[in-house]
Amino acid sequence: MGMDLVGANGRPWRFSAMQWGRVLDLAELYGWIPQGTAPPELPDGMRVLRDGEVWSGGYGSNDYQRVTADDARALAAALEQALDDLPGAEPVHKLRVLVLPNSRTIRCWDPDAPLPTAVEVFAGPDARRQLEGFIRFCRAGGFCIG
Repeated sequence: MGMDLVGANGRPWRFSAMQWGRVLDLAELYGWIPQGTAPPELPDGMRVLRDGEVWSGGYGSNDYQRVTADDARALAAALEQALDDLPGAEPVHKLRVLVLPNSRTIRCWDPDAPLPTAVEVFAGPDARRQLEGFIRFCRAGGFCIG
């Protein structure tokens, strides 16, 4: 399962569910104060809430809720503050290499190791580039979480 984000200009961005949770954690560690999301905009007659339900404003589901442009820019600013503190190398003691049936290998978090921290998830050059790209995505404006 992943989090598929769609920017106001239609540009897509994707995180795994774990990465999405950790990117939000990282931003909060560096001063982001979530404004809360707005419910999705649906065609007339369609509703995401039952009668009497109130929108939670959460970021953790993929219900096509909307993140405002101001909130996205604040998220980007906090993540930018974190960049200088990210380790240059991945925490190899928490990674495992798996060989898939087609002989392809992938690196993933070791399920026997403690969960990676928000900083560890974005350690190393590839993860840093991903985070820098997401900062640019957020600076472009609001987005939907789907």
